[in-house]
Amino acid sequence: MTPGLTWPIKASFVDYVLGMEDGELNASDGATVSADHIFTFEPAGALSFRGDVRFVAHFGMLAVQIANPHIEFGPETAVLTVETGGQRFALATLVMPEPESTDTLLAWHGALPRLTPAGSSLFNGVYPPGHELDPLDIVVAR
Repeated sequence: MTPGLTWPIKASFVDYVLGMEDGELNASDGATVSADHIFTFEPAGALSFRGDVRFVAHFGMLAVQIANPHIEFGPETAVLTVETGGQRFALATLVMPEPESTDTLLAWHGALPRLTPAGSSLFNGVYPPGHELDPLDIVVAR
């Protein structure tokens, strides 16, 4: 296991964007994307990660940025916050699996994000609040 946040985001959304004549995705500033469109954000602190992922299509009418994800654990739920346009907001609540641990790492595999109202707005309401995005993996140093 390597520390970081690994996430396909929403495979059908990625396929939609890349299926457009002008569709593109970019990963930078600590984020990478694999050949099968899985994004990895590098560690930037306890439950903070750095990187910038952007999707653009429809001649700029579709523009989605997901940057610098952070996991916040509350008394009832965990929340995935991200930055878009310099503003941080709650993208999704997370249904967290039991963590796995080693001497040096703590990991949650298959955490399930469900869009918040603000997260739904990021996708222009195409996905309603509560809609499930693809599961993500979180690995952090202990």
